[in-house]
Amino acid sequence: MRSVILLLFSFTVTLVLILTQPNAKATDAIPLNYKNANGTAPFTGPLANTGRTYQLLIHSSQLTSFIGKDIKGLTWRIPSNATGNYPVSDITFASYRIYLSGSVDPVNRSLTLFANNVVGPQTQVRSGSLTVPAGSYPSGGSPNSFGPEISFDNPYPYTGGNLLVEIRHTGFTGTSRSVDGIGTSTSGYGTLFSACWKSGDTSTYAALQGNFSVVQLITTPTNLNLNLTAFIEGRYDFASDVMVPDTAKV
Repeated sequence: MRSVILLLFSFTVTLVLILTQPNAKATDAIPLNYKNANGTAPFTGPLANTGRTYQLLIHSSQLTSFIGKDIKGLTWRIPSNATGNYPVSDITFASYRIYLSGSVDPVNRSLTLFANNVVGPQTQVRSGSLTVPAGSYPSGGSPNSFGPEISFDNPYPYTGGNLLVEIRHTGFTGTSRSVDGIGTSTSGYGTLFSACWKSGDTSTYAALQGNFSVVQLITTPTNLNLNLTAFIEGRYDFASDVMVPDTAKV
């Protein structure tokens, strides 16, 4: 009897581990070629101390690992030439709003109206203030590690297609910091990714071409679903120290 109890306990533990094992999170850096490589030109937009409207246009080929997942946040990294962690002390944006939607192809980006780059409904995934803790963007790497996650209020289900990330923030009191980025003359800009911006957090037209900030998108992990469709009835044979099946039921 003692052997039978041990066998059943082992099976139960294994089953629980399978049910609670999360799928690997997709946290690819965009553009994909710069996940482990330095960007070619920095950009100040996401961490500027004055208001900004900033759009990132991302081609679907950069996002295949995100299909079927909920995007729950994003983050930036500072350039490898940064001489220290950022910021020196806490900074707070009074408003840091993020919108996600489908996007036109990067090659078709419009500078006339920001709205022209939006495809389908635009979803506001974040609102409110944003505090960046002192030293939370690390330096000393090549490339540097990404900084703190900017979490969304509402996860965004990504089902495929081009993606538009729109940032609208009011700036903060303190010193701006450029983030790692890709220059407009770099291969892939204008076909796989693109960007545009303007001063102020309510801008709607006359955008300027901008460098593409290397961004890490973060998804919500999901648990595996295991359905038990069959089991074996049997008895324990002490002589042979094995379970002997009697019948199988489905």
